[in-house]
Parts: sequence; C-alpha cells; structure tokens
Amino acid sequence: MNLKQIEVFVAVSEHENFSKAANELFLSQPTVSAHISSLEKEMGVRLFDRNTKEVHLTEQGDRLYGYARQMLEIQNKIKDLFSETRKEGTHFLPIASSSIPASYLLPQILRVFQKKFPKEAVKIRETDSLGVVEQIVSGGAKIGFAGTKVEHKQCKFVPFYEDEMVLITSNTMKFRQKKQWMKEAEHKDFSWIADEPFILREEGSGTRIETERLLKEMGLEMKHVNVVASIDNPETIKRLVRNKSGISVMSKLAVTEEVAENKLLYIPLPKAIGKRMLYLVYKRRECLSKVEEHLLETVAEVYQEEIVQ
Repeated sequence: MNLKQIEVFVAVSEHENFSKAANELFLSQPTVSAHISSLEKEMGVRLFDRNTKEVHLTEQGDRLYGYARQMLEIQNKIKDLFSETRKEGTHFLPIASSSIPASYLLPQILRVFQKKFPKEAVKIRETDSLGVVEQIVSGGAKIGFAGTKVEHKQCKFVPFYEDEMVLITSNTMKFRQKKQWMKEAEHKDFSWIADEPFILREEGSGTRIETERLLKEMGLEMKHVNVVASIDNPETIKRLVRNKSGISVMSKLAVTEEVAENKLLYIPLPKAIGKRMLYLVYKRRECLSKVEEHLLETVAEVYQEEIVQ
C-alpha cells in the first residue's frame, strides 16, 4: 500500500466515479482502475461495488475510507510543517470567493486577520459561486466564500452573513415615482418588471441563481422577462443600469455607495423573499490547518457568528 493508492481510493470514494476521480488527479482512467485493483488485491477485499455509471463503497471500503482520509490529512500537515514558505514565515492561504463577498466582506475580514496573524498571507481567486465549489473540490482553495448554497456532497456550507437583494434602477423620475407608488400602496405586484429591459449576472453566479429564485417567487417566469444582457462584472451592470440600459437585481451591499450619491435607485423586495445567506465553504471530512482555522475564527469574530467545523 502506498500514498498514491490511498489518494486514488479517496478520490473515487468521494466522486463515486472513476473518470471524475481521474480528472481531479490528472490521471488516466486505466491508471486509476489499476491503483484500485492493486489496492484491493493487497487488502484481500473488494472495496467498491461497481455498475455502469457509479461505484459505491462496500462495507470494507467504508471502514478503510476513514483511515485513508486521516492518512491524507497527516500528509498535508507534514507538507505544511516543512514547506519552504513556512520556513520563511509566510504561508499563502488560497481562498476562492464570489464577487460580492470578495468586494464587500473580505476586506474587513482580512484587515482583522492580518492584524492578528501578521506572518500569514492569502491568495484570493475571485470566481462565481459554482467556481468556488469547483476550487474547493479540486483542492485549488481550502476556504471559499459563496453567494448561494450549491449542493455538493464534498462541501460543507456554513452561513455567516445575511444579505439583502434589491431591485436596482436608474435614478429617474419614472422609477422614483414607481418606488413611491409601491411604498405608499404597499404593492407586492412586480409584474411591471417584465416590461423593462433586464440585465442578469452570468451563469454560475450566486446573484444570478438568487435572482432567478426571486423572480419566480414574485410570479415572473424567466421566459417572460426581457433579458437584454448577461454580464459577469457587477460594476459593468451598475454602469449600464445608471445609463438607463436596463434594470437588475443585486446585493444591497454592492449599491450602497451609488445610492447614497443618487447615481442609482433601489427598490426593496418583499422581506420574506429578499434575504439570502452568504456562505463559508470548505471540504467535508478534511482536517483544517492552523491558518485555515484562524481564518474561520476571524470570520466568526467579525460577523459574530459561531462557525462550526
């Protein structure tokens, strides 16, 4: 038995698929199959029940999985302990984050983190919420911040911040009157949105996922919404809305400054549906290093939430 066999075994166990495990480890599928066959032969047991699409751990495989995961965690701890960056006093912690947490929440978190742990450094990979999950699963990042919960059996999602989604428009008489009308009459009818050009975030974005949920809960089907653009940069969306190219849904965090300067207008959504949670993401069953634990502690300190590992 060697560590490569153990690494392959864990990857197949977690993906329940040989080809997905091969992609994660940058190996060919025959090589993955050979490692598993060799390990089963050495152990003298069958570790997986196989069918045409998936593989599942046998009872013996499930027993081995706990020990195998511990072996990989010990290997990672040894790498951390003796890495050159640690000898020099600096360890770059890879973080994946979607755009809203990266722009509006991480700055405060990192200010506190750097003050408490001045010898530690981070490397931020900004992506969308689906990309955050991909980074965590592939090992590209150990800690992630996502704008929505994307179910994945390998990932643990911990809510740490309650965000508010709002409808943003240009600050024109038309929309000022619309906002006042809805406020005074306590209207909950948002059907007029279908008559306006609508700008969406890109596929995979937490804001995009939440926007589609909100529109549905307001009685609007996507096929009836006049979508004129799908854009990955929230700053570009704000500029387009400001220039009367359309309306959009965005985190209130992202438009506070523009609204205060009267560059944009926002219309609150019904409280029952306008709230969303932002999430910390990390891999299940994986022992976190000290620096990763320190980051979670900092998030809990800044936002006064108990981050449960």
